[in-house]
Amino acid sequence: MNTIIIHLESISMIHLQQFQELYYKLYNLPIKRIWFNNFYSTSTSTIMAIADVLSGDMSKYETSISSSRLKDSKPHILSLNKVIPNSKALFYPPFWSSSDLFSLKQLFPNFELFGSYSCFRNEIRNYLNKYNDFTLFIYDGSSSLAMLENAEINNESYLEQWYKGKLRTIETVYFVIECLFASKLQDKVQLVIYGDHGNDFLTHKSGRGHTHCFEPYNDLTHVPLIYYHPRLDNQHVEKVFSMKNLYALIINGLCNNADNNNFTQFLYEQESFAFARNLYSMQSEAEIGLKKAYSITDGTYSLIVSSSGVEMYANSFDPTNHCNLLTYFTMQTNGMLVYKVSKGMSKQFSYVINEKRAREIINEYIILKSKLYEAIKEVSRDANKFLFEELDFNTINHI
Repeated sequence: MNTIIIHLESISMIHLQQFQELYYKLYNLPIKRIWFNNFYSTSTSTIMAIADVLSGDMSKYETSISSSRLKDSKPHILSLNKVIPNSKALFYPPFWSSSDLFSLKQLFPNFELFGSYSCFRNEIRNYLNKYNDFTLFIYDGSSSLAMLENAEINNESYLEQWYKGKLRTIETVYFVIECLFASKLQDKVQLVIYGDHGNDFLTHKSGRGHTHCFEPYNDLTHVPLIYYHPRLDNQHVEKVFSMKNLYALIINGLCNNADNNNFTQFLYEQESFAFARNLYSMQSEAEIGLKKAYSITDGTYSLIVSSSGVEMYANSFDPTNHCNLLTYFTMQTNGMLVYKVSKGMSKQFSYVINEKRAREIINEYIILKSKLYEAIKEVSRDANKFLFEELDFNTINHI
């Protein structure tokens, strides 16, 4: 069984919900597919996300001081050539900085960067015609904000350019599938198509002017995942699935016993929480003017902690995470929450927050806080830093 991994740059579930053409194209790929409705990224940075996908271990690069300067190369799914021969990564376009390229070449033993979209597509076709045993990583960055640099040259509005970039990245997915059928490889390949993160257009703490590496709010981390395996049927997966488990998904798909029952058992064994961060443990906030933040979600609620305190959101009716539910509570010195009735609360919102539902929120908070604490402890285990001195679990962040 061969493997193709396609990285969807800066495409989130919010984008798919907002633009039906994008959703329709991804949802209706001309293959059997498994659609993950609650897939969450581990990072709000492209290179960090790629490293997590390849390694399946979020702690591997945590001692790096930047995603553009990965500390050292670690064995991962594309470097195990004795198991998976002919591994290669094809990237387009060449907007990467020299430091980013250093990290990408650290991650990929066989890396090729294209300046021409047509050459990029031709290499995909040629590669699939050439090899019978392979693992291929494909990155089409047409959907990146960096592509807006060409908007004025093309006499288009930046919004038109942005949308066309999203469409072209998805069209690349269609092209890969077309090549699979042309090369008669559709029964010999598993296909993983995943989004890395959304982009926050200045809706949180906009004074710093960033749209990248923001705190891991739901609109950034809730991203698409589509999986194809010739021995698996169409299905929807509603269970929360983390990007760090893509490695295990790929390895499971390489097994000879991969079938519907095996896949069901695999999903059952995965935990129902997804953890994310925006910076590595050893990265400095001051270096790039961002708040180091960590989040965890069970798909219904998400909890975020930074040096500014804690925030909790109901993802279902607040997918962009604008209403911190904890602002309707006070935090005691022992860290416990106490519901406070706000006189200024609108009647409509009082339908959501009342004494009974406050207890539900408190119970969820206790569970998520425990899970988040353990996840931070685990991810930073190799870093020479006690992260809990940088994070404030005892203050509610009133954004």
